[in-house]
Amino acid sequence: MQKKGLVIKAIASFFYVSYAGEILECRASKKLKLNKEKIITGDNVIFNLEEKYIVAIEERKNELIRPKIANVNNAILVFSATEPVMNFGLLDRMILIMEMNNLKTHILVTKTDLLSLKQRDKLFERYHYYQKIGYKVFDSNIVSDVEKFKKLLNADKFVFTGQTGVGKSTFINQLLPELELKTQEISKALGRGKHTTREIEFYNFNESYIIDTPGFSSLDITFSVEDVRDNYHDFIELSEQCRFNMCYHVQEPNCHVKKIVELSCDSMKERYKNYVKLIVELRS
Repeated sequence: MQKKGLVIKAIASFFYVSYAGEILECRASKKLKLNKEKIITGDNVIFNLEEKYIVAIEERKNELIRPKIANVNNAILVFSATEPVMNFGLLDRMILIMEMNNLKTHILVTKTDLLSLKQRDKLFERYHYYQKIGYKVFDSNIVSDVEKFKKLLNADKFVFTGQTGVGKSTFINQLLPELELKTQEISKALGRGKHTTREIEFYNFNESYIIDTPGFSSLDITFSVEDVRDNYHDFIELSEQCRFNMCYHVQEPNCHVKKIVELSCDSMKERYKNYVKLIVELRS
C-alpha cells in the first residue's frame, strides 16, 4: 500500500517520514538508488507503508544547497549582535540565496543583551533599512518581538539558518523547551561558534514546521553576476530609470541606482558596497 509523507530528517541511509501523526523509519527503494535520485529533508515522497521503502520523490518547489533542504517557504536568517560579530556582507549574501529560491525572508537578531543600549540602537539603525525594503527584523531579547515572531510561525515551513554560534538552537529551545537541543558557547580563541546541530530536522510548532540546521563559519555559494543583479530587489525598481536596459549599476554612465545610492542613507550605501563587491568578485 503506497502513501504520501514528508521527510522530516535524513541520517545516513535512513529517512524519517511523517505520516498520519507518526514518524516512520524508511529506506530508499532500489529503483531510486539505481537512478541516483537523492532524498533530502523536506521532500514529499511516496512510500510503501508495509515495507517502509520510499519509491518516488515528488517534484520539488525549491531546493537549498546549504542547508540541504527542499520545499521550504520561509527562511529565518539568524544573526547575533556580537560573538560572533554582526556581518552585514554575509547577511546580504544569505538574503540573495533566499531571493533566488523564492523564499520569504525574515531576520532574527540574537545576543542584543550583550550590548549597551547605545550599541543596540546603532545596530538597529542599520536594520531599519532592511525593514524598509520588506524584511521583518526581530530581536530575540525583546518579549514583544518574540510574541510577534511566534505569530509569524503559523501553518507553514520555516528554516532557521545562520553562522555557527549565533544561537539558533538556543532560540528554538525558547519556543520548544521540550526539545532540549544542545547548545555551546562561542570559542573565544577562534571568534566563532562550535557546531551543535548535526542534522537538519523538522519540529512541530503552531501547526507549522520549524527546521534547525547546522551552522556554518563561512559561505561559499556560486552566483552569476545576473543572479546578483536580478535578486537585489531594492535596486530592481530603481533600475527601470537607468540609461541601459541591462545595467549592472557598477561602471555604467547615468546609472539611476548609483545616483539614488549617493543621496541615500548609510545603510543603503553599505548594502550597495556589498553588491558591488559580489559583482567584482564574480567578474574577476
